[in-house]
Amino acid sequence: MKRVIPLSVLVILVAAVSAALGYRAGSQRRNYWVDGQFVGTFDALKRFRAGETESGIRRVETMCFSAAYCLYDNPKLRDDVTTKLFLKDLRDYRDAYRTNKAEWSPTEQRLEKALENWK
Repeated sequence: MKRVIPLSVLVILVAAVSAALGYRAGSQRRNYWVDGQFVGTFDALKRFRAGETESGIRRVETMCFSAAYCLYDNPKLRDDVTTKLFLKDLRDYRDAYRTNKAEWSPTEQRLEKALENWK
């Protein structure tokens, strides 16, 4: 019994420290994503306001296709509502406005390969 109490305290302490470190690492990762979203959307907004419509659209498309790649490249999201709901619209948009493959970014090329696996 004398060994059980210190061992239990040690296990609880290790678990608490691990949880705190995991939470902090996850929070930091989320902040990087939010920072990127802010910079990208603010840049696009400034371009739209300056009358640079085409440049603003390209910026928004870049962010959209990057996020779409993260979703559609993840096999665990096959049954996710968002991936199912927007698949046809995403394909239709790309078919209508992104027909020149020479203009595609590397992320857009990877997205195209990821979408090939979706029905």
